[in-house]
Amino acid sequence: MTVRGHAPAARELRFDPEPAILARAGEPLPPRDDGQPLSSGYPAALLEKLPESLRALDRGCGDAGASLREGDVVIDLGCGAGLCSAVCAARVGAKGHVIGIDFNGRLVEAARDASADVGQALGYRNLQFHRARVQDLTLDLESLDAWLGERPLGSVDDLVQLDVECDRLRLEEPLLSARGADVALANLTLSQVRLEDRAVMAREVARVLRPGGRLLIADLFASAPLPQPVRGDAARWAEGVGGAFVEAELRAALEAAGFTAIEVTWRADTPYRSWQEVSLRAQVLQAVRDESPAETQPLSRGWRGRLEVRVPLLAGVD
Repeated sequence: MTVRGHAPAARELRFDPEPAILARAGEPLPPRDDGQPLSSGYPAALLEKLPESLRALDRGCGDAGASLREGDVVIDLGCGAGLCSAVCAARVGAKGHVIGIDFNGRLVEAARDASADVGQALGYRNLQFHRARVQDLTLDLESLDAWLGERPLGSVDDLVQLDVECDRLRLEEPLLSARGADVALANLTLSQVRLEDRAVMAREVARVLRPGGRLLIADLFASAPLPQPVRGDAARWAEGVGGAFVEAELRAALEAAGFTAIEVTWRADTPYRSWQEVSLRAQVLQAVRDESPAETQPLSRGWRGRLEVRVPLLAGVD
């Protein structure tokens, strides 16, 4: 379309790796440059407690949850089919609770299917799984999906109503309330959040943590900004590579969101990938939610008075 003889300025479509990430979710990562696979490093004795179907899913970047405490309330961001959540469930014990969050509905269903076997193996059930985006933990995507099933989109007016319903769900039926969790844990997840959403993601994770709560990240980190052919390749993002963090950039985003005491607690000796002067390495990073006086107001009701999740918690295993 032209106006008064002037051609419109050329525009480029926004690069969006999400379709490729969704299509390959749950697949094992390619091996390191030396041929060795990436591994979470979970203790063998702990893995032996879990169903074989979950043990086969090990594809992590280090054991971010090694410091979990009995009784912790943990949010597993990007839980996939549930291995990391199951490990967390074993570590926090029957008095703790683990909530797995993933954008991929297929993997959420797989995690739910496996949770009964996990509960049987542990002797208690303390797992829940829900579908949401890491950068928007108030919007329950399964509730939204049910709404869409009853109201198929057929016009622009319907898109307006969709926006209204999203806002209503966030306000009236939030999936996770503020300041409810002791720990948010992310295993090869946050690096798959789009670059433009990362500041929002950091603020959202800070929102759901109690003051003094911890964010534990196991992911791939780049020694310098990635070459554009890698950063702009959706297939590389799906492998967990294209969106790899530069540590200084992640630190800046976390500090802006209210995190302090940011430190690397483990770093792999061997690089995962290398391009010219840039190398990728698995590492574990910890950050603490700032204990601001503004955060001392009473918490919303919910699980043990600390965490509001709209669906009932799972019953214990006899």
